This record gives sequence, C-alpha cells and structure tokens, in this order.
Amino acid sequence: MINSKEIILLGSGPISLINAYFLLKDESIRQLTIIDSSHKIGGAWYSDLSPQKTNIESGCHIWSYCPE
Repeated sequence: MINSKEIILLGSGPISLINAYFLLKDESIRQLTIIDSSHKIGGAWYSDLSPQKTNIESGCHIWSYCPE
C-alpha cells in the first residue's frame, strides 16, 4: 500500500499558493485542499477597480509596519 497524504491549507494567500505548488510535487500527496473565506484566491492580496475604472492591487505590504 502506498503511503498517501491528504493536506488542507487554510487561506489562499500568496504563501499558501506557493506552498501548495511545492507540496504537489510530492508524489505521496493524494489530495490537497485550499479553504478560504473569500470566493476569490489571493487572501489579502487582490485586485479591484479604482473609481477611474483601472485595476489596482491591494496587498499585505500596505499594512506592513514602518517605523518612519
């Protein structure tokens, strides 16, 4: 019997998606599920339309700590 794994990742942010990519290279992983509270992938990183109807990116770096 092949030793297989089922993995669940919580959140679909960039780190989870990169993690999923590398996990899926492991042939022992039978199933990988990503669960997120949003219907879109990306977590706190997402694109939206500005009032001028252009795409803008909203990402975690906006809320990063900056001592200055």
